Amino acid sequence: MGDIEVVDTINKKPMKILMMQQNACCIRNYKFAKVLKDLGHEVGLFTNGATPEDIYSKGVLKNEDAYTRVHKVKSGTEFKSLMEIIKEYEYQVLHAHNEPDYYAALGISNIYNLPIIHNCHDIVSETWRGILISERELNELMLFEALTIKNSDATIFVNKKIMESAKEKYGEIKGEGYVFSNYPLKSFIPTDAELKPKLSEKDGFIHIVYEGGFTIQANINGLVPERYYLPLFLDILENSSNIKLHIYTPTFDENIDSYLLPYKKNGLIYEGSIDSSNLITTISQYDYGIFGLANKRNLLKNYLYSLPNKMFEYFAAGLPLLADYRLYSINKFSEKYPNYVKVYKSVDDIYKIINSAKKLHEIDRFKFVFDDYASEIEALHRSLIEKAKKGATNERTDR
Repeated sequence: MGDIEVVDTINKKPMKILMMQQNACCIRNYKFAKVLKDLGHEVGLFTNGATPEDIYSKGVLKNEDAYTRVHKVKSGTEFKSLMEIIKEYEYQVLHAHNEPDYYAALGISNIYNLPIIHNCHDIVSETWRGILISERELNELMLFEALTIKNSDATIFVNKKIMESAKEKYGEIKGEGYVFSNYPLKSFIPTDAELKPKLSEKDGFIHIVYEGGFTIQANINGLVPERYYLPLFLDILENSSNIKLHIYTPTFDENIDSYLLPYKKNGLIYEGSIDSSNLITTISQYDYGIFGLANKRNLLKNYLYSLPNKMFEYFAAGLPLLADYRLYSINKFSEKYPNYVKVYKSVDDIYKIINSAKKLHEIDRFKFVFDDYASEIEALHRSLIEKAKKGATNERTDR
């Protein structure tokens, strides 16, 4: 992680920060905005698409909790709109989230020389399959990706390995790189009293939960999709009489529901979707979370190198994670936190892990909390604003 210049914030005025994200604003955007707004800063949201309130929690998650104001703009008018908004509201620093990288490039082009933070959730060129998009589209993705990684005043990554991949691909990063993992906000984590009783204590089965994207298609354009977990899940259940496996998807899918119904008798249960405000509480009734790999070839780096939201959500619910050994970053994480992650190479390993744990290891549900980054996130934004001010002063002096 890059060194963040510590700036004395005593008697400092609140900062004016503009969060930017194209198409649909994700929960990571919301997390950064909320910890900054909770510290008393003014945080705007610039988007041409859905806000977090539109996407998550069916109204329970409020934009006003994280953003001072929301700027909804029309596609194709972003540059003009951004300049007008910066002038009217006097924003001091821009913070753009990918994917895609277009808004970070837009921020770099601002005419007021405001510093720009590029929040790189994924190396986009590594996650988009060439078979699914045209060569021209891939070339454009890489153009914006190189431009933003090399020219943003600071670049934030979800983990160190993705930052290393960016450096390998594009060289040194301007303004260093910073790592803030996808931990849940403390307000999303239930208290002990709010946790659900374990189903295993009622029926004697071991209950495994998977939450996230799930596909019932065996192939897409000749490739096994990353989320085609059905063979793995059925393999786990076929050779065990004491396991049930529960699936939750981001939204309820009628096709998945009808397709998986015959497998319910085998212990594979499609639960539908969970409101994000109740997600961690709901999954606390299970014993393990799981995150595997369905595709044995053409593995995308974002799968191998990510520490996904679901992993930390499992921990916050008190669940250890069962993870495929090929998931590089999770495998490395397990070496440091063996109670939190159990790595398997085969289904037999999963049985051994489950059967050897007479009692589940106690894990600290509040060990990985996004709010703990708040002071570092604040210091990063403050340092960029101060550097921009010094640069402007030096420029006037040199004239």
